[in-house]
Amino acid sequence: MPAEYIVFQGNKTHKVKYWDLPSEFNTSEDFDEKIVLEEFENLINKSIELRTLSDVTLGSYLSGGVDSSLITSILSKKNELLNTYSIGFEENNEFEFSNLVANKLKTNHHEIKISKKEYFDLWSDLISKKNAPLGVPNEVPLYKMSEVLKNKITVVLSGEGADELCGGYGRIFRTDLEYKKNKSKQSFIDFFISKYEYIPNYQRGLLLGNILSTNNLNDQDIKFNSNLEFIFRFFYKNHIGGLLERLDFTTMMWGVEARVPFLDHKLVEYSFKSIPSSIKLKWKSEKAKQQASLLSPELYSEILDIPKYPIRKIAYKYLPKKIIERKKVGFPVPLDSWKIDLNNKSEEILKDSSIIDFKNVKKQLNNGLDYQGLWMLINLEQFYRNQQKNKLW
Repeated sequence: MPAEYIVFQGNKTHKVKYWDLPSEFNTSEDFDEKIVLEEFENLINKSIELRTLSDVTLGSYLSGGVDSSLITSILSKKNELLNTYSIGFEENNEFEFSNLVANKLKTNHHEIKISKKEYFDLWSDLISKKNAPLGVPNEVPLYKMSEVLKNKITVVLSGEGADELCGGYGRIFRTDLEYKKNKSKQSFIDFFISKYEYIPNYQRGLLLGNILSTNNLNDQDIKFNSNLEFIFRFFYKNHIGGLLERLDFTTMMWGVEARVPFLDHKLVEYSFKSIPSSIKLKWKSEKAKQQASLLSPELYSEILDIPKYPIRKIAYKYLPKKIIERKKVGFPVPLDSWKIDLNNKSEEILKDSSIIDFKNVKKQLNNGLDYQGLWMLINLEQFYRNQQKNKLW
């Protein structure tokens, strides 16, 4: 497991855990924001510098979001003509923003386009190569980007971990307030999971029967004093692994090593111990906080508050305001623009499925199941068919 090693002694073995998340979680209201941000910035710079140690050429992902842009800006100061990479689709991309940063920093920027046909062809191929369902739709373009960057570089820096450090998923990190407002009879953990999951438990039961229709979260693994603290600990113990697995697979298939400065253990420790939770997701004003108490997080996140405030505040030294203040997008795959293709694919592959109830899939598409959910079901069925074809199941 992460941060463990095994000692072999004669015919006996025992595990030793050498690191864990800090037991502390800072909720102080008595702090000097300037000092906190200066120390945090210093640690970010040191983490990036540490990850530039290499005998081979390195580069950076550059999506145009604040995380990859901040890494690229700091990296470019010590690397002349830094290679940077972004990928997108004709109908949906972030090239305007990645080019803005690349031009400002004068990097050797590579803009990669992937077509819908290429995406669908690679999707099936990647499931076979991985011998597992893909985790998220953007695993396909990440794989394609790694293929291209291998032509010039062997080590790439990526922005995973920044959202987890400072509460970047505003809608999810505000679940505690929504829970209190709704006065739910569920436990907070069940309420949180219902907001976190792409396909809610009740829907999985309808679509998959008893297969995978429950979650495996063991709340005993997470010790916490407040609901917000639970959310931060959950993202490190349950969410980060999926991000890193996706990144490792898509890069190492091409022999590329991805490094993640925001997950440096010293940064994580500082985030838990020294950055007060009130400035990780900072209200724009006291009035904004009062307004938010009447709304759901989907309606006010990034409007009345500033998720990931410490990183954004630091970024003003390095990046254009347009990059820092734009709404979080994630890695856009235009699934909603591909409704016809995904519907056709579901008719082709789910109609005769032995694990997915296709009649209920069609019903649930009119009852809250979105096209990311449909993508996941197609993804699962393709993996299942591969296993059967290869006689692995």
